[in-house]
Amino acid sequence: MKIIGKIQAGRDLHAQVYVASLGDLKVAVKIYQTSWTPPGSISLLSDNAVNLIDQPEASDENLQLFHREHWAYKRMLPIQGVVVPHVHGFFEVSLPHGEPAIALVLEYIPAMHPKSYVTVIGKKNEDGIGRLGSELALAVHAIHSCDVDTLDLSSRNVLLPNDDPASPILIDFAVCTSLRNSVLHLSVPNIVRTLCDIGFSQDIIIQWMRERLTESAVWRELFDVPSDDWDWVEQQMLHH
Repeated sequence: MKIIGKIQAGRDLHAQVYVASLGDLKVAVKIYQTSWTPPGSISLLSDNAVNLIDQPEASDENLQLFHREHWAYKRMLPIQGVVVPHVHGFFEVSLPHGEPAIALVLEYIPAMHPKSYVTVIGKKNEDGIGRLGSELALAVHAIHSCDVDTLDLSSRNVLLPNDDPASPILIDFAVCTSLRNSVLHLSVPNIVRTLCDIGFSQDIIIQWMRERLTESAVWRELFDVPSDDWDWVEQQMLHH
């Protein structure tokens, strides 16, 4: 494997992400390098998260940061290549200077910057918000169906593929939990916040989400939203 480009790298990041080649195959490689991990990062992994791993692939306690993502992608195997990247594997590696590390090798997905997509279609494009918002909500529901809930849904963790930018791919599950430990309805303000971060008009996003939740019992059931307390729903969306 040969590193051919940088996606995200530098000190005080939880992981370094590169583009690499495996023969003719281009992949994304996420390196868990503990010497560059910011202080306190290990605390992101609770004892419960570590216990979710059936058979950790590294025994060094300093490499525990990969455990939660390993668990999540294992759970999400049925939806890999659909709403999350396909995972080629987690590998225990030694960096050129001898430091042990974990490499997560993923499908490489050429993607546009989310704000560029908004620039193209317009931040008040109701059809664009409706399509991307619906696809984002369905992607979140898909990971929920695998008993995974991301605790870090944000525009930086959403890829909009160049060939179909309205079909988002969710990435980065280092901060996640089992669905049974989650408050499901909090996904609603998180989706609203993410669409705002991407650059869409907040007023139109909230109007769109309100319509989905008031008109569709299915949408309410997806995110466990109460049908008789719309003041609460409004408050959740407005305080995203």
